Amino acid sequence: MKDKVMLLEMPWHEARRRAQQNAVAVIPMGSIEEHGPHLPVGTDVIYTEGIVKRAAEIAAKQVPIVVLPTFAYNVVWWAKPFFSIGPKPDTLQKLLREIIHALVYQGFRKIVLFQGHAGNTAPWTALLQLADEGIDAHLFDVNLGAVVQKTIRALGEEAPPRSGHGGWWERSVVEFVRPDCVYPDLIPTEENREKVKPSNYKCVDNGDVKLVGFATRTPHGYTGCPELGSRELGEKFLELAAKFLAEIFIEIGKKEPAYPTPREQLEQRVPIDS
Repeated sequence: MKDKVMLLEMPWHEARRRAQQNAVAVIPMGSIEEHGPHLPVGTDVIYTEGIVKRAAEIAAKQVPIVVLPTFAYNVVWWAKPFFSIGPKPDTLQKLLREIIHALVYQGFRKIVLFQGHAGNTAPWTALLQLADEGIDAHLFDVNLGAVVQKTIRALGEEAPPRSGHGGWWERSVVEFVRPDCVYPDLIPTEENREKVKPSNYKCVDNGDVKLVGFATRTPHGYTGCPELGSRELGEKFLELAAKFLAEIFIEIGKKEPAYPTPREQLEQRVPIDS
């Protein structure tokens, strides 16, 4: 039982015991959206849960840790022209705040939000709202992007170019974790790989600046070089990414933050100089 890291696999008394041990509570976040013709709409959920679970297993050798069920629903409005299911930002923020309040009630004081889908500000805003409310816990925001870049650098020459969306590393990790969810006959090849239009911003006549949607960049919902991925590369990528993420979990678990919780900060008012 003590080697379990996934909350759903623990009896209630073990979950409570972890809270009493000042365990790190991790909330992984994925999304439901397109990842090209060759990967499932749950790609972000699959690789996020795979990396976080392995990272927690490594970290658990040194610190108590609990991994909550992965949030599948995220703010993914840009993928609607293809396929996406997700709440509005304020709905997601409210749900996250209530989940974190419930964790604090159970005794958890170190709560990590791991964003497996890059570019979303709604979860971060929820943490800021909790801080403003004076929650009595330390909140940490960890983004997948930094872990991915560190992993790609560690792979060195083994890492193909252009990671992309639905590209080589996502295809590789999904193929390692859930090989039944990669569709080989639909993986784009170098010959038929679609050309991606430039993104960034364009200015319209009235002076407003509007973001060019993802659907205007790619007709099939992917970027990068998915044909360069493999199951073997996915295993290496997951192990490296989990190692780097575990280091973060261990640091959070071992060290007491040098700053007070938001509640303690609000209670410690700064004196007025005489």
